[in-house]
Amino acid sequence: MKKFMVVVAVLCMMAGSASAEVRAFWSMNDGVGSTVTDSVAGNNAAIIGNVTWNGAGSGPGGVGDSLHFAGGYAEAPNNEAFNVGTNSFTVSWDMRSSAQNQFMLIFNRGDSERYECYTYSDGTMNGELDPGGVWYNATYLAVPQTAFITGEWVHAEMVVDRAYDERAPFGTVALFAGGALIGSMPLSIGGSLDAALPFVIGNGFDTGYTTPYYGDLANLKLEVIPEPASLILLGLGGLVMAKRNKN
Repeated sequence: MKKFMVVVAVLCMMAGSASAEVRAFWSMNDGVGSTVTDSVAGNNAAIIGNVTWNGAGSGPGGVGDSLHFAGGYAEAPNNEAFNVGTNSFTVSWDMRSSAQNQFMLIFNRGDSERYECYTYSDGTMNGELDPGGVWYNATYLAVPQTAFITGEWVHAEMVVDRAYDERAPFGTVALFAGGALIGSMPLSIGGSLDAALPFVIGNGFDTGYTTPYYGDLANLKLEVIPEPASLILLGLGGLVMAKRNKN
């Protein structure tokens, strides 16, 4: 089972890179001003509260700029681009957190029908999806946050694969750090993720903006794999079936 879940998550990443539709990309390389530019569709995020530019060369690998969050956040107004529906999708970002073991939302879209990622006080990194709009039916993937909070820049990804499998009929969610799979699990329920609410970076609408992120962020990207593009997974089905037969 574990091997199969790993393979499904990795295949989803491969599918995403091959056929994903980039819906939004905030590089956080603006350097000045009170707006974070979305270079894909102009869904720019307004900086609210204590968020500052780090300066040229502060980004991952010493390239570009980045944003420092110290209690504030950035918010892009509601847009259809953020509705992922029942499609497979990924959210990726670079992070260098200055805090750990506390509740901090890295990104959030929605209240009910939400998708988000956050660190928690119990030492976990969490990917959460609530396609049914009922919180107690939501999927909560919790993994150790030590892979994501190292004092250095870490590239993180939340990968949601909606491809059907008998062991995960609603799909799977996985969290990656530095390209390595940290954990995955089946979604607990099906349904759309189409909340008509802003996309929030460094905080969350669903928590009443009371759980800010502390640290640096850069290169936050939302990619959707629309049907039937996710069927690319079936093209790799031989590998999946081989893994199934071994379990």
